[in-house]
Amino acid sequence: NGNAYHRTSPKNPERFACWANGKKGTESFPTLTTFRNATGQDPQSTLTEGAAITDGLGRLIASLATVPRALPAKIAQATGQATGVKKIGGFSKPLP
Repeated sequence: NGNAYHRTSPKNPERFACWANGKKGTESFPTLTTFRNATGQDPQSTLTEGAAITDGLGRLIASLATVPRALPAKIAQATGQATGVKKIGGFSKPLP
């Protein structure tokens, strides 16, 4: 939850997500909304179609700054990160 998804258009790729659903098999969803409604996942995430969601240095654009959710204490402790830090993407050392 609190993810920022991007695709270049509503049809590229055609499917937003494919979800393994036990005996029903894999279900495909064309949008974040259909995925969210069917699975209950990602209620606070966003999907942007078209313009890039990062700048030339890979930083999230300002209009999506509210998307990241605070890192829970148990996750922060297990990963060596600060509790409550907000970030999209993996935690790593910055590029030189």
